[in-house]
Amino acid sequence: MQGEIEDPNSDIRAFLTADVLSFVRQLLDRRKNEGGELYLALYELHDPELIGLLYEAAQSGHVHLILSTAGSTDPNPKGTAKGSRNPVVWDTENNDARAKLHHAAAASVQDRMFNNKTPIGHDKFAVYVKNNVPTAVMTGSTNWTETGLCTQSNNCIIIEDASLAKFYLDFWHRLQADAQPKRVPLTVKVAKGPPVVGAEQNNAIQGPTLRRDNMRPFGPVTLADRVSQAEVWFSPNTHSAKKTDQSPMPGDLNDVYSLMDHAKKAILFLTFMPGESGKQNIIGEAAKLAKQRPDLLVAGAISDPSAMPPNYVRPAKGQTKPKVKIPAPSVWWPDGEDSRIAMIRATAIGTPVGDLHPELLSAGPRLQGVLRQR
Repeated sequence: MQGEIEDPNSDIRAFLTADVLSFVRQLLDRRKNEGGELYLALYELHDPELIGLLYEAAQSGHVHLILSTAGSTDPNPKGTAKGSRNPVVWDTENNDARAKLHHAAAASVQDRMFNNKTPIGHDKFAVYVKNNVPTAVMTGSTNWTETGLCTQSNNCIIIEDASLAKFYLDFWHRLQADAQPKRVPLTVKVAKGPPVVGAEQNNAIQGPTLRRDNMRPFGPVTLADRVSQAEVWFSPNTHSAKKTDQSPMPGDLNDVYSLMDHAKKAILFLTFMPGESGKQNIIGEAAKLAKQRPDLLVAGAISDPSAMPPNYVRPAKGQTKPKVKIPAPSVWWPDGEDSRIAMIRATAIGTPVGDLHPELLSAGPRLQGVLRQR
C-alpha cells in the first residue's frame, strides 16, 4: 500500500488524495506560470511527487524553503546493551528530500534543525510573491507527505489577501533569522538492511527574539469581501519551550478562551493534541464552561485519546480489578443522555461486522493487508 500512495500514476493514490494534491500545488503552479517567488516553511517533506515539483521549482532560483527536522530512527535492536548502543538517527523522514533539494541548481534551502523532541518546526505554509508584493498565502495542517495527502484528515486554505500574505512573509523572515545549529549528517550501519541515514541529535530551541516577536497578534485586517476580518497569531509565543502549572497564559490561548467565554449558544471544536487530560487547554476549559452554563452546547472531536478529560475512575482500595480489559469510552459525556457536552475521540471498530472489515485508525504497516482483503 505504501507503494500505491507514493505512485503518481496510482488510481488508489488519485482516489485518496481527491482534490487536496491539486490544491497544495496551486502556488507552485502559479509561480511557474506567472514567474513570481515562493517562500515556504515546511515540517515534513516526504511525498515523491511534491518533492519533484519543489526540485523543479528550486532549479529556477525563485523558490525559498525553510525545512525543519522530521522523523527519527533508533537503529538498536531491542535489548541492546547500553554500552553497545548506536546513537538515534534524527531527520530520517526529510533526509532524502533535503539532500535532493540542496543539490538543485540555484536552490535556496535553509535547514532548521530541532532534534530534542520538545520543540518542532511545525510550520506548513507558503507565500506567493508577485512583483515583490506578497499576494497570497497557503496554510493549514496538511503535511507534504504521501500519508498527509492520502490517509489523514487534514485541512488546507489559500487566502488571497496582501496584508495576511505579508504577515506570513514577515514571519518567514523571522524564522530565517532565528539561527539554529548546523545540521550534522549521521549514518549508522545496521546488521540487517541498509544503513540508517539522517542527522545527529541536538538540543536546539527556538530563540528568544523569535518568541518575543510572536507574543502579539497581527491584524486584524479586513478581507476582500470588506466584511470579514482576520487576525493571525504565530508560534512559538511563550518565553519557555516547556509548560508548567505556573506558566502564564499564552496570548493566543487567552484570545481563544475569551471567545469561548462569550459563546452564546454553542462551542464546536476539532483538535488534535492540545494537552493531556484536559489540563491547561481548550478541552478542560470547554468542559468547565459546559458545567457552569447548562444552556451551552459543547461538542467536538479529539484526535489523540490522551487529550480527553478524565473518564476513568480508579478502583477503590481493596476492590478487585476486572479480569477483562475494558477499552476506554469513545465518547465523554459526563451526564449521559442529559449531557450538553460530548467529546468524541478518534477510535476504530476492530471487530468485523457483516461485510465490513475492521476499521483502520492509523495508516501503518497494517494498511497493505487491509486493502488486500478488500
